Amino acid sequence: MRPLPPSRAAREYLDRAIFEPVAGPVQRRPNSLALGAAVAVVLLVVGALLASIARAQEPMDSCIDPTLTAATLICEGVHTREAEWRGESPVGESETDRGNEPHSSALAARVTVVCSGIVLAVLLTIVYRRGRVSIRNVAAESRIGGRRSLEDRSEALVLARRVVAVVLADGLGGHLAGARAAAIAVSVARERLEALGRESKPSLDTIRDVVRGVFARVNEALALEDSELGLMQHGIVGLRTTLLIAVRIGDDLVVAGIGDGGVFIREPSGEVVTAFTPQRGEAANVVAASLGPVAEGEPRVASYVLAPGDVVIAGTDGLVDRVSPDFFRRVGEAACRLGAPGAVRLVLDELLTGDDAACFDDNLSLAIIVPCGAS
Repeated sequence: MRPLPPSRAAREYLDRAIFEPVAGPVQRRPNSLALGAAVAVVLLVVGALLASIARAQEPMDSCIDPTLTAATLICEGVHTREAEWRGESPVGESETDRGNEPHSSALAARVTVVCSGIVLAVLLTIVYRRGRVSIRNVAAESRIGGRRSLEDRSEALVLARRVVAVVLADGLGGHLAGARAAAIAVSVARERLEALGRESKPSLDTIRDVVRGVFARVNEALALEDSELGLMQHGIVGLRTTLLIAVRIGDDLVVAGIGDGGVFIREPSGEVVTAFTPQRGEAANVVAASLGPVAEGEPRVASYVLAPGDVVIAGTDGLVDRVSPDFFRRVGEAACRLGAPGAVRLVLDELLTGDDAACFDDNLSLAIIVPCGAS
């Protein structure tokens, strides 16, 4: 289908107050973790010094002379108790000689060490959690749009501590089993990517190899399904689908796709980088590459280094062909404020219920990956 002009609904909902862009570059918070770590180190040093001073100031006469007899010790204890009952200081002992100050210093040192340990524990917890990803960092959803059936499939995956992925498949419309093909593609991709997540610290090369292998494995699964259904034996071309995969590991992004749809990177400056462009024929609505029992075309695989604050946005043709590039910039800003799941739901709800919802007459899928700590 010929791409429609940017939807008025896409423009209007983004102009709401919650989506108002931040004036100028995104303001970053000061590095409170570094400041807190410095404070904790200072507390530890002070605590160690106080403890050393307290030990040095302990009275030497606190050690019992082994030559003293038990009777002498008892008598001295009795005289001391009598003096305390009369409110007097024991003979030869002043208030400052009782060791109160060393004991107070020792107590202060212990309190300082405990407090600094608590501060360090809190800081380590924050650092660990900031490196983790959760369901708020990644989301994907498919809607039926103006079609009678849903042939899109999508899924968001949290694979490891710093590894997330989104998978989008669009069963080719007009084919007998496009929805089935899309479901198989997403299922195979999920299985292969989850196996990748079980590896300890997968390298970027490993992720590229696994992602490339997903497309070959999907073709094999579709060929097996076709043989069971007997479609090609009867001259029916039914199991065909597009497939988009985006995997983020730390600051690296691997994007792979075949067919149409698009993947975009919204930078903190507001610039939008296109990471995947559709593979189309001479006509705008003809897909030049897709997965099926017999592969047509080759998938494209590319890698990107993400900057802090970059948001990854992916969509099927039912969405990306009907909005302007500015749409992705504003959606990226919304995702940083609302989290990936909230932004995905709000965007799709507004597009499909606005005054211009009729423009979205195809299935549409949207996926978002926000950086750790952005939401």
